[in-house]
Amino acid sequence: MALHSLPALSQTSAVPSTAQASTGDARPAGVIVHRARAGIQDANGWSIAASTRGDFAVRVPCLFNDFSLQGSETLASIEAIGCRAEDQRKYSASRFEYRQAAAARKYFEDISGPRRIEGETARRRIMFNGFPAVEVDFNSSSRCGTTRSVLVGATVMQLTVAGPASACSSLGVRAASFFASLRVTLRETG
Repeated sequence: MALHSLPALSQTSAVPSTAQASTGDARPAGVIVHRARAGIQDANGWSIAASTRGDFAVRVPCLFNDFSLQGSETLASIEAIGCRAEDQRKYSASRFEYRQAAAARKYFEDISGPRRIEGETARRRIMFNGFPAVEVDFNSSSRCGTTRSVLVGATVMQLTVAGPASACSSLGVRAASFFASLRVTLRETG
């Protein structure tokens, strides 16, 4: 399934809120929550989770949160989708949009290097729909999961499925389905 522009998707919407340190809000300053526990689940419990500002979508097996974080000098923005299923498996997809493609390539090369994740069991470079990617499996006494990072111009897409050790048995099948569902709108880069 190819990366492509997103069609208009109808989703549950909410008024964006910005976290304020003075209000006692638990969110860090700079986090904008666009939607919480959003989505329309199909007969199998999966929802299309489209980022409000990130120009990407994935399918997740739970109601999802959609949020943005402020950028930095090299990072223009971070847009993220995340959810936790009833079995405590967590699904997240984040778009790290860099101001320059060279900065995205440097970050991608850094995360493609030697082991960096606790309990890492496998690391492989792959191509995902024509784009370079790195996939890492991890398994420890308390948790397991897989993360995939894809370099798309000035963007690094990072997808992660993780869960407690008790939920590891069919994690790979769910991760493969989640990873394959990624759709991204390509943006002009610096």
